[in-house]
Amino acid sequence: MSPLKLSVVGLALILAACSGDSIGGGLAGGGGTINWIHYDIDYTPITDISFAGGSGELLTQIFGNPFSLPQEQFDKAVTDAMYGAHFGPPTHFTTTPVGDFRRMFYVRLVFGSSFPVSINTICVAPPEPPRIGANQGEVRISAAFCQEGRPLTYLEGSGKGYSGPTDARFVQFIKLVTFNLFPPQNPELRRGQPDNCRFPSC
Repeated sequence: MSPLKLSVVGLALILAACSGDSIGGGLAGGGGTINWIHYDIDYTPITDISFAGGSGELLTQIFGNPFSLPQEQFDKAVTDAMYGAHFGPPTHFTTTPVGDFRRMFYVRLVFGSSFPVSINTICVAPPEPPRIGANQGEVRISAAFCQEGRPLTYLEGSGKGYSGPTDARFVQFIKLVTFNLFPPQNPELRRGQPDNCRFPSC
């Protein structure tokens, strides 16, 4: 996706955020839909994302795999799709970051786990992954940008009809998920504006 196109998509998503945490019919992209988003009041995009990706890498933990291929291949396809789709400095999302320093920030992506994943558990309890390929072509995702065990941002989404993790529609869906985990504005900070507007120009 070109930078211009990504900017246009991002603007549309920020406008959609004016409706609140629950997105009604959802935000669609790549044949998938984001059904619910939550932003913590403490999420500060410039500061948090700069710290999180300061080393050039951000720990990304992926649980589950809806396709019939090795987990490592699925993980790489997902993290490759995430690159460049977020607000902030260039950051490589990786399941194997270099270095052993303490990582306060991390991302968790959960694909169709049988474990009861929620906004309250996703950052602290590693869910039980489903059998690889158990839901071939159908994807359910819960995702969070975490700081020391609590979600700064959280969303839930779903999609279907994907041929695999390199399917262009699946790649675009993951980009949509990534952008909404790392938006350039925190809609929660706009509460209290006239008509409860949550868009920066209000």
